[in-house]
Amino acid sequence: LDRIQNLGGTHLCLMQAWTPQPHAEWNAAPSAWLAPSMAWGGQQGLQRLIDGAHARGLGIVIDWPIHAFSGEAEGLGRFDGSALYEHANAARALTPDGFPRRFNYVRYETANFLICAALFWLEDMHVDGLFLRGVRHALQFHAPEGQAAIVDAAGVDFLRSLTELVAARAPGAFVLSDAHGAWPGISAPTWAGG
Repeated sequence: LDRIQNLGGTHLCLMQAWTPQPHAEWNAAPSAWLAPSMAWGGQQGLQRLIDGAHARGLGIVIDWPIHAFSGEAEGLGRFDGSALYEHANAARALTPDGFPRRFNYVRYETANFLICAALFWLEDMHVDGLFLRGVRHALQFHAPEGQAAIVDAAGVDFLRSLTELVAARAPGAFVLSDAHGAWPGISAPTWAGG
């Protein structure tokens, strides 16, 4: 932490602060969005790191995937025996990066699960920001090669609601996106169409 501060850094972005699925590749979406990773010392160890960073004037941002999760048995797929968090339509459930389970933002269960997880990180763990990974995939359905992608209106609404909730419940915290220039206005405030 001292080195980052001495170099003039203001924030640290922790990659995979959450617990990944057993035997999953490092970039697989986690099955436990509410479980601080033991790689960081679990909840208590990670809290000490965050508190130590804050004591030095450094903010903490976590890498947080929001578009999909893997289909492994330990994950959220068919959680209650039905397509609870994912799309039942296989064509809508697939993502271009290979995840077989794309979140279905129309479902209250999905939106509430992700919002509760975000509030856990912001309010209980005191992180200063969420770096949302997979935003482009959350905003549109995967299209076969040569076809235009279809905008997922529910994904757009979810991201706006999440951003507004972060502003209301965690003043000073921020939401970052990994989406590229194909989404003009993605970083604009929600009241301005962002």
